[in-house]
Amino acid sequence: MEYILGKDIDGSQIKLRNYQLVLLDMMKDIDKVLKEHNIDYILFSGTLLGAVRHNGFIPWDDDIDIAIKRSEYEKLIKALKESLPDKYVFQCFDTNNKYLAPYPAMKIKLKNTYIKERNFMLKNKCHESDGIFIDIFLLNYVSENKKEDLKARRTNLWLSWLITGLENLDINPIYLKKKFINNAINYGDKNKNSKLIGDEITWVYRNIKKPYVYKYDDIYPTKDIKFENYTFRGPNNPDGFLKAHYGKNYMDLPPKNKRFSSHIVTLSLISDCKDKIKPHFSCQNFILLCLIISLVLVALALILFDEISFLLGGLAIILIGLVLMIIINTTKN
Repeated sequence: MEYILGKDIDGSQIKLRNYQLVLLDMMKDIDKVLKEHNIDYILFSGTLLGAVRHNGFIPWDDDIDIAIKRSEYEKLIKALKESLPDKYVFQCFDTNNKYLAPYPAMKIKLKNTYIKERNFMLKNKCHESDGIFIDIFLLNYVSENKKEDLKARRTNLWLSWLITGLENLDINPIYLKKKFINNAINYGDKNKNSKLIGDEITWVYRNIKKPYVYKYDDIYPTKDIKFENYTFRGPNNPDGFLKAHYGKNYMDLPPKNKRFSSHIVTLSLISDCKDKIKPHFSCQNFILLCLIISLVLVALALILFDEISFLLGGLAIILIGLVLMIIINTTKN
């Protein structure tokens, strides 16, 4: 089946496969930089699943994810500053405090292209590029004590909601972002003797009671893995990693109605055309949806009246704040 993403700015049709090949060329360039600087990494998440199940991209997938250890992160920044080709730009909080902390730790973007993600809560504030990107995630040690792990994740979940709410009010909460990141670093350092490793707790978009956690030995030492007739780096035991991430049936294909590109709203492979593409966004419908969700959350909070009530109430406040911001901005315009 041929997947179509839409039309480019010149009217030409954008095939998902052509977009995947652009991502693959980007990954080759990034792989070269990482290997030159002896930075270990693995293909991550759906990209690794694609390598194992499809020998390359999942046919309907529209991104590439890789992951490195937190301990290699500063080395990575230095390497990219020195060796990343000029056609790319990388964005992260360490080089631009406008970067969104509750996000992948870094994005490497291709200049003179454009992509609009399906992400209305966290908009890119680093305006040097809105180009096609590859996400870089961080791996860090995780406590073997589930209660301790839950406590740390709950704290950063709270902070992520507060940061997101302020960001959507055009306030850059730099102190909170630093606190959010330092919490994750300190948590990893505290558990450096653990036999478990997982998504650093700067990544909060997962049930905090069921986080992505892997056996350290399933990831390290890394080894070569084939992806689209190219050799990248993968975990030591891909089967163990994928079972922990997706479950024991990870080789089964999803139903046909779930095989679609899920990250992209609009795209251009030939131009940084941010100001030329009309956004696919219904302000009135979005406001109505936010208000309905807020009322449901408040109702649940009043019914449950336990520790989760505070989380529900906090999310309701963020949504109401976002609605007010949209109404105010719409009125001004």
